[in-house]
Amino acid sequence: MYIGKLAQLCGVSTKTIRHYEQIGLLPPAARHGSYRVYRQQDLALVRLIKQSQQLGFSLRDIRQALSHSNQGIPWQVVNQLISDKLQHIADDIAVLEQKRLLLQQHQAAILACLADNPACPPPLT
Repeated sequence: MYIGKLAQLCGVSTKTIRHYEQIGLLPPAARHGSYRVYRQQDLALVRLIKQSQQLGFSLRDIRQALSHSNQGIPWQVVNQLISDKLQHIADDIAVLEQKRLLLQQHQAAILACLADNPACPPPLT
């Protein structure tokens, strides 16, 4: 399949496909004249890259995980990347929980103030 079809099937642009090739995430496509010709495994790889990005992995992380692909999948590397991502998500959730709690406290103060006096501006500390 040509680059346009690959891009369409993966939901990315042709520019993205070329970028993946340029940075070594996608092996260079075979050529048929001046056209790049991609295989089914290229389709699977681009979909994997896109899904990994949607999960929050950077292209650098993905390249690190795929760098040993000719020797098989480096499961230790992949596992460490997943562990790091899970910790990052847990940290983000903790920060969001703190923000939610603070907003709930402000909302409770506002509602209490409004119940006593509709014109009362409660302090936000």
